[in-house]
Amino acid sequence: DATNVVFAAGDVVIDGIALSGRKLSFSADPAGTTVVVGGDRSGFELSGATGDWTFRGVGFRGTGERPDLVYDGAIACRGGRLTLCGCSFERLSSRFTGGAVSAYLMDGDVTVSNCTFAENASGPMNGMGGALYCSRGPSGTGTLRVDGCTFRGNSAQNGGAVSTVRVVDDNEEPMPAEVTGCAFRGNTADYSGGAIDDEGDLSVEDALFADNGAALQGGAICAGTSDPDWAGADLTVCAGTGFRGNSATNAVSDGRYWTTGGAISLAGEGYALSVDGRHVVFAG
Repeated sequence: DATNVVFAAGDVVIDGIALSGRKLSFSADPAGTTVVVGGDRSGFELSGATGDWTFRGVGFRGTGERPDLVYDGAIACRGGRLTLCGCSFERLSSRFTGGAVSAYLMDGDVTVSNCTFAENASGPMNGMGGALYCSRGPSGTGTLRVDGCTFRGNSAQNGGAVSTVRVVDDNEEPMPAEVTGCAFRGNTADYSGGAIDDEGDLSVEDALFADNGAALQGGAICAGTSDPDWAGADLTVCAGTGFRGNSATNAVSDGRYWTTGGAISLAGEGYALSVDGRHVVFAG
């Protein structure tokens, strides 16, 4: 059985809590209790193939003063399985991956449901996933599942809100992702994927992408990679999904780059795109 940790009323300040190979569940009582991530380390540093970590109803907020972070603002998870339910992540930042949450070399699923990610950022060290970064380990079998979440005003060099593009470790594998019933509004990327920068199989259903932007490609979604050994993957855009007011602006062009896909861009070769044209809207 999981050990339950409850954050009591009032702000709780954390800095670099390291845990390994445990089954732990974190919650807030009452709901709305805020965990302030302070200092120069990730709030929670979780590791181990047998780790099973769950956060329910916890609000995470950054201090805005985090110059030395390498991985992420609230949660850095290496291996195991991670579940986030009904949490909020605001104004968190990293220098590298996952401004709010970085889950890399994962063995099992990463499940994110009914969460809000607002004004988080990653960069400038090849920042990937302003809110969320995910990848599998070499023997991992998990999937990133994001359901009923809101991503608003997040930013990164690539993947303004979410990135599954491998950058942390040579042993990483792309993590397939399923996005359902989510809203992506006003997220931005300096290069690719204003909302999502993806390298594995990705399916999107009943989602809204509005006013997201990338300087180069994929104002809402950039899918693919330049890795010559990459085997290819599928992007499936399903019923109920809308793209409105997204853009790729070419703002960093110096003659070597070109702008592709105000809504969706496919990068590299081997990516298959499937769109349910009857129930998918592209506007603005």
